[in-house]
Amino acid sequence: MGPDEERLEAAIERLAEPGRFAEAETLVARTAPQLQRLLAAALAEGEVGELVAVPDPDARAALIARHLERLEAELDETRAAVTALRAAVARPERPRVSRPQRRDLVPQPAGGRGRGGGGG
Repeated sequence: MGPDEERLEAAIERLAEPGRFAEAETLVARTAPQLQRLLAAALAEGEVGELVAVPDPDARAALIARHLERLEAELDETRAAVTALRAAVARPERPRVSRPQRRDLVPQPAGGRGRGGGGG
């Protein structure tokens, strides 16, 4: 076996070591859901095609930064809505809404006079 073959065999053995990619697998498993949502949002907005079409890495980074800012703004809005809902649910006494009575729904005559209300 020559030196190149020995190096190749050694590299294959190192790659086959148990746990070699454990940290990378953990990182991918932890970030995959966020990456999927980001990709889905980008696909929905057509930004992936725009990214591919931009050859300049700085321009691509700026485009990604704008997308990230938009996502962060949406996240802030969602957090505010969740906070408001939690506050509404946590109130010990909820405001009661009275149901209108049928007579309240019937229009009253102008001038505030009822039937046979004389006055004159």
